[in-house]
Amino acid sequence: MRVRAATATTRAAIDRFLREMSVISQLRHPNIVEWYEQGMSRGQFWFAMEYVAGTNLETLAKADPGRYPVDQACRLACQMLKGLEQAHQLGFVHRDIKPENILIAQVEEGLTVKISDFGLAKSFRGVGLSGLTFSGEMRGTVPFMPPEQMLDFKTVTPVADLYATAATLYYLLSCQYIYDDQPGVDLIRMLLEEPPIPIRERRPDISLALAEVIGKCLARDPKTRYPDATLMRRALKPFC
Repeated sequence: MRVRAATATTRAAIDRFLREMSVISQLRHPNIVEWYEQGMSRGQFWFAMEYVAGTNLETLAKADPGRYPVDQACRLACQMLKGLEQAHQLGFVHRDIKPENILIAQVEEGLTVKISDFGLAKSFRGVGLSGLTFSGEMRGTVPFMPPEQMLDFKTVTPVADLYATAATLYYLLSCQYIYDDQPGVDLIRMLLEEPPIPIRERRPDISLALAEVIGKCLARDPKTRYPDATLMRRALKPFC
């Protein structure tokens, strides 16, 4: 694919494109969309990346709202966590995990997750030392964004991705956000001040044990969530 520099109307758009090229070119994992090559020629950015023939988690959730199989949903979440494990081990946090960024490929073995869109990703190991964004700037997708990312986008750590993964799993299972997004409701205030709606209020057939795991992952305080993708995946495995 080619992107003309003239069509990227702001420096921020160009920076995001270059950031994604920089991050994803370093990642090689079966659950991350692979980046093959990139460059610039005659004023055009160009890149080649893996083509994923399939759908995404948002489409899966909407195909049969609130009835997606629990075990399959947890398997897909575990695949997401495997991909994030690798990104986090290399020092990157995605910062925009959400259903539409989780592509689903159909292979002989079944459904395979491919994490896409690393345009907001950055290294968390050099927090405060580098980066193209500024403390206090809010970027991401609000219904899946952890409170700490709203307050300080630049300094988020991998646990922010784990919160977003849990919010994505919640959406796949219920086809609803973790909060009610209604006219006149201040969604950002709710995310910062109120606990999420328990998943069993959305879908009563979900076990109490799984609901507790999801609830832990969606804690407002990052210190009370699972500390890394490996432990979160281990907590979800019994439900796969």
